[in-house]
Amino acid sequence: FDNKNLIRQAIRVETVERIDKCKEWTKAAIPKIVLETTGKPATPEFIEGATRTFGMWWLSSLEGVRKRGK
Repeated sequence: FDNKNLIRQAIRVETVERIDKCKEWTKAAIPKIVLETTGKPATPEFIEGATRTFGMWWLSSLEGVRKRGK
């Protein structure tokens, strides 16, 4: 983490690149995550958008955990 409690840029870039290589698994996981958290099925449009941005969402989630823990 940097001095603003954000994941360092180099790690951010590599993480997004690596997660992007798992698009099939991510696309399969999104509907399960949405159903478990909301109780409603995900729309195809949401699944596509969430698959494209999953890496950034995941990193943001980690940063949020870090900020709440301090």
